[in-house]
Amino acid sequence: MSTERQLPEVGEEIHLPGPSAQPLLVAATTTIMLIGLTQDSPVFFLFGLITLLMVLFAWTRDAIAEFKALPDHHDHGDHDHGDHAGGHEPHDAPAVDAAAASGDAQH
Repeated sequence: MSTERQLPEVGEEIHLPGPSAQPLLVAATTTIMLIGLTQDSPVFFLFGLITLLMVLFAWTRDAIAEFKALPDHHDHGDHDHGDHAGGHEPHDAPAVDAAAASGDAQH
């Protein structure tokens, strides 16, 4: 029986989303909407607004589908976060004297 802890595999795959036209479409439809707003053209404004909402809906739907397709193998329950606030302080961090750090140390 081994008492060594199992380490995660080196080189865990990082998920990067694929190329998408949605950021460009958001910029274009926002521009059309703002042109309609500044030129007092309700047709341009409404077209830009409706198209923007459709693009944002599609982008959100695609992002949710990508998130759901990610593997569920991440187990964060075995990490020791300690009792300190923040949870990310190194265990062997050097102690810092508050008075010395703030410059209030008497010489």
